[in-house]
Amino acid sequence: MWRKKELTVLRKLVSTASTDRKDVLVRSLVAILYAHWEGFLKNTAASYLEYVGARRLPYSELSTNFVAYALLPRVRAAAKQRNLGDMIDVVRFLREDMGRRSQFSKDGVDAESNLSSRVLRNLTTALGLDYRAFESKAVLIDERLLWNRNRIAHGHYLSLDAEDALALATNILSLMEVFRDEVENAVALSRYKHPGLSRDG
Repeated sequence: MWRKKELTVLRKLVSTASTDRKDVLVRSLVAILYAHWEGFLKNTAASYLEYVGARRLPYSELSTNFVAYALLPRVRAAAKQRNLGDMIDVVRFLREDMGRRSQFSKDGVDAESNLSSRVLRNLTTALGLDYRAFESKAVLIDERLLWNRNRIAHGHYLSLDAEDALALATNILSLMEVFRDEVENAVALSRYKHPGLSRDG
């Protein structure tokens, strides 16, 4: 994984940097760490969504989360327009389109502007993944990674201890691997299928 290689190089630079260079390298590490965190999760999620779409299963054979994912834009349109026509489209989908082959766009994954623990929970829910592995890491994601990254991105000087930054990188890399494993397990176990169909292949 090229992201891991890049972060490995940066971590080594932080570890061996002289005192006068350490602060700038730590800030670089945090900024790039967040970029890889968001980029990796968003790209992995998009690949999974594309994979499910490529199966071309009818909506009726998909797990509830993927039906909800397909229904969400229609519900949002109905709520925004507040007219009966859009609401009829929602009902028509539920009554008539569940037998149609499903379609998902890999561009449909939205990590919003900041991949916080709340956004991560929404993302795992949308994909039918288990959020519990990330639940205890909410403070790490929100207060150590996201808050520090936002301070850097908004031009505030940030002096972060090098050891803390290196530990943060180790933890976030581990969470990226957990997310990848969750997606791979979902594919292997056909969790994108409606319960009862997943065992039949």
